[in-house]
Amino acid sequence: MSNTDGDFLWNFITGVLIGFVLLGAFKLAWFLFRIVWYLTIFLVLSVGAGSVFLVRRTRRRSDANWAGFGEYSPDHARWHQASGESFACDLTDRLYSEVQAARVNMYWRATALSRLFRRGAVDRNRFSAVTQLTSAPPEVVAKVDFGTEARHGITLDHLDPAVASGDPYDLARDRENAKAALGVLDSLMVNKGWERVGRSEEHWYAYQYARPVMTMLPEGEPSDCATQVRDERASEDSRPPTLQS
Repeated sequence: MSNTDGDFLWNFITGVLIGFVLLGAFKLAWFLFRIVWYLTIFLVLSVGAGSVFLVRRTRRRSDANWAGFGEYSPDHARWHQASGESFACDLTDRLYSEVQAARVNMYWRATALSRLFRRGAVDRNRFSAVTQLTSAPPEVVAKVDFGTEARHGITLDHLDPAVASGDPYDLARDRENAKAALGVLDSLMVNKGWERVGRSEEHWYAYQYARPVMTMLPEGEPSDCATQVRDERASEDSRPPTLQS
């Protein structure tokens, strides 16, 4: 082998080694850049979310989900809200609502962390219990948000527990998130005086609820609890005095 061939081979090997080193350095730099980039996005969004929370807390905005909590009287003829208002219940007429689902937007902070681990974006989905009225616009009674990983061609219908064995992807975590959100929504509905009466055949999550039609009582009309206390006091006042020895 001539010196020229030896030099060429040595130069070739040296060039390949330098290429590998440069490629490895580039991959390492890109990996570190991804970490810094997504963690920075997560930090900025966390600060923004915290600021919004503090502003909302300062303004003391009430959450519509918690409005209307209360309990029925023993005969279900009255609905007493935690706010102190009372309603008369028409047991012959009922109001119905059904759970609907929609993709709202994206969980940006969760998406930043998900992309850091080379997973998909995290969609923000919402279950809403919507009244079914023919004489008035629909009204949202309660709503709950939950996250699912964004996948092409996958909808909330694929999270039906009845088709879990045929998942095209691993949807177990998304399915648990959806079931937990339905559980929270059900609790909110029960505390608002609704009861589950069925489910639509169109979607697995489309539970149907019903409650009596309610009419607010005049402000001066006593509730059942107030009437009971008044009667007990009147009964005590009518008792003969007890003689003391």
